[in-house]
Amino acid sequence: MKKFKFYQYFSILSMFFLAISCNETNDMFVLDGEDPKDLIVFELDNEYLAEEAHDYIDFNYPSIGLDKSYILIGKKSFGFEAVLSNTESLSFDEGGEYKYNRKEKSSKENLKNGKNGKCDSKCKPPRDKVDWIKMSDLPNGVIDFLHKEYLDSMFIGSYVLDSVAKAGEITGLKDKDADNKSTYYIVHIRGLKGVLYFNDKGVFVKIHKPKFKRHCKKLRHLDLLKSIKLYIEENHPDHFIAHARKVRTKDGKVFFLVKLVSSDKQNFVVLKFDKDGALVTS
Repeated sequence: MKKFKFYQYFSILSMFFLAISCNETNDMFVLDGEDPKDLIVFELDNEYLAEEAHDYIDFNYPSIGLDKSYILIGKKSFGFEAVLSNTESLSFDEGGEYKYNRKEKSSKENLKNGKNGKCDSKCKPPRDKVDWIKMSDLPNGVIDFLHKEYLDSMFIGSYVLDSVAKAGEITGLKDKDADNKSTYYIVHIRGLKGVLYFNDKGVFVKIHKPKFKRHCKKLRHLDLLKSIKLYIEENHPDHFIAHARKVRTKDGKVFFLVKLVSSDKQNFVVLKFDKDGALVTS
């Protein structure tokens, strides 16, 4: 009898902690303007994070990178969540525009990392975060290299440097045990895949190529399957497409997401279709 009670107690205790764990997981995901209870969350194949979100991570966290990604689907909107390899979590809207760093916004996460968002002994501040600077603040060696290797050939020397490139400065530890810091520069050129690295003297070091391919681009009305366009025309004749994406989950499921807005721009609705263009209601 005692043995039965012990297992019964252990089972109830396990279910209690599981419920707490699930609730905390749900609390992690927030989509502005949506009731958290209405959110549907899928973990994505990382290549299907919004193209713009990938670009933001590659430019702003080049030495950290993406670990996991999610899509959040509400009744009126959808969005993306990117978890970096240093556990920071970035939120993006359906257009792939960066919204906020969830650790900086969430009081729950701030409490985990120290009171009032300040790091305690268990919290390590982010390393290698890029501080964007003006192109004119780069060492002359960097500018000379860019003109010689890329700009003159790609843009025939007719573009102003600031219009085709942006630069950042990173100050990070040389290694885990060292106290001395090193500064290096990164440059992104429009039309070039990857981020260029230079040392503090302006000498080229390497080019960091994107780790993930970009499959999740914005879809135009013409890009959608015929069955999807027909459904929208028949069932939402007074709406037009605001955003559309094709995504693939981590377990390989493919579906289309379409956000519609009414002609008076007062009402929004999100529709989900399977890979064949059939409406998914759950």
